[in-house]
Amino acid sequence: MQFLPPADLSITKFYLDRVKEDKLVRDSATLQNGQVNFTGKTEGPVKSRVVMFLTAKEGERPEVKFADLILEPATIKMDASKGLDQIVYSGSKTQNEYYAYKSALSPVYKTIGEKWGAIYKAGKDGDKDLEKKLRAEANALGDEAKRIQENFMDKNSTSVVTAIMLKDYVTPVWENLDKALGYYNRLPANLKALPDMVEFAKGLSIATTMAVGKPYPELTLPDSAGKMVSLASYKGKYVFVDYWASWCTPCRAESPALVAAYKKYNNKGFEIVSVSFDQKQEPWLKAVAKDGYTWTNIIDTTGMGPKGVTSSRLEIKAIPRNFLLDKDGKVIATNLRGEALENKLKELFGS
Repeated sequence: MQFLPPADLSITKFYLDRVKEDKLVRDSATLQNGQVNFTGKTEGPVKSRVVMFLTAKEGERPEVKFADLILEPATIKMDASKGLDQIVYSGSKTQNEYYAYKSALSPVYKTIGEKWGAIYKAGKDGDKDLEKKLRAEANALGDEAKRIQENFMDKNSTSVVTAIMLKDYVTPVWENLDKALGYYNRLPANLKALPDMVEFAKGLSIATTMAVGKPYPELTLPDSAGKMVSLASYKGKYVFVDYWASWCTPCRAESPALVAAYKKYNNKGFEIVSVSFDQKQEPWLKAVAKDGYTWTNIIDTTGMGPKGVTSSRLEIKAIPRNFLLDKDGKVIATNLRGEALENKLKELFGS
């Protein structure tokens, strides 16, 4: 694989990363005559990325840049000389399709990133109105990105790119499940047999068992005193199951909305069960106290990732992640954050 790095960046190290059986595989290469060459064998198309460590001043940590690609048995060329947001891919039909896909999505993703930076600043400045406006704009851009993805997959239902990008389409919190299942079912058998797709199919199968309308799986974990708490004991109430951790900044950013919702609706039959993936009790309990979590708090100290018992069983790949359950323990909504949670609770309980 030939990579032409951005001309305006001073880069000291280049790596080619991909994941195999939940383990990182990393190759390294050096810059020679203005380009970087990675050579070797790959089992088949797999989502990968070029990792670049920029030159840093003494004592400072180097900035890291990334460039995604689909690695396959082919002579691949990535020309990023004009910038990481203007990469030209070539060398095979797959690379040409990936170039078309990335070219359509990159400007939207770039703008979304800028919006979220502005949202963070508005929140820090206490400008609620601006934050609300920017969130609406970011959400609209997210919908536009989804339309671009769906348009590509509708037109290229048997493409390697469609197969590999399905994971991006569902996002780390498993959204768009119904359509994703349709796209997956239309893939040819040889693509479904790819290692990435075998893993994706397992996750999709688990995620669909927790989709809206399905009974939520049983969950029993200890609270701070070691007492085992079961979700089944909350039947008869609306329960918001919230997965988080003290180290998760986006999770902590949702705390004010959760506290407000609990105060407003708890006496109407609304409960929250927060499930932490902290691996130590001390930071967990400090965060619970600081953020005002006065509801039920339980923890799985096996954390996230391959060794995480709960996260693996329930396919929790990213947090915050949440599920709203009805009085019978069935899922009625997922991934509710901020205003979306308030609107759903208004719908259930009235204002």
